Amino acid sequence: MSTNDIPDKANELHQKARQLGAAGEYQQAINLLSQAQSLAPDWPYPTYDMAFTYLLMKDFAKARECYAK
Repeated sequence: MSTNDIPDKANELHQKARQLGAAGEYQQAINLLSQAQSLAPDWPYPTYDMAFTYLLMKDFAKARECYAK
């Protein structure tokens, strides 16, 4: 997927989610990453960052599900 194909809103949500994750607001980050993923389902970064966030939350089963995608 080209960066030109990513909706601006998906990119915006992804960036905000990364900021929230860095601040330890993991559940809010997951919510925004999920929204970004819905807007750009073929864009791998929201899914990857969601998996990493689940790792930080020590929810290894959910992280594994995301990495499997």
